[in-house]
Amino acid sequence: MLVLFILNTLFSGVSVNVDAPGQVEAGTEILVEITLNKSDFDSFARFQQEIPGGLTPIPVKTANSDFSFKDQKVKFIWLKLPSEDQFTISYKLKVDQRLKGTFNLGGTFSYIANNERKSVDVDSKFIAINPSPDID
Repeated sequence: MLVLFILNTLFSGVSVNVDAPGQVEAGTEILVEITLNKSDFDSFARFQQEIPGGLTPIPVKTANSDFSFKDQKVKFIWLKLPSEDQFTISYKLKVDQRLKGTFNLGGTFSYIANNERKSVDVDSKFIAINPSPDID
């Protein structure tokens, strides 16, 4: 089953890449950029990431999607994807000044192709939160 998933991902032409710094200082914010290579699909699609508590996303570049943040989930939803084969969406992630530790930023891009729902999982990105020098 894993082989079928990998082959489907390779030959569908759909890929997702998350670009974010590997570390952030508590009390500051980072830019998270997601590059979507959607091939020739242009129907309904959704990109979703789960965000740990204490982190607040602020939309920057939405590529005509409906951006929402509810129940610790960031969602970009398109009724119709942009016409470009590859495009980038982004948001700032504001980190509470009392946080420290590491969190995992993964996600899923789901779309409709040939009247069938498909999805591509994002490779996880680990981000370290360094303590704020202003907090004991």
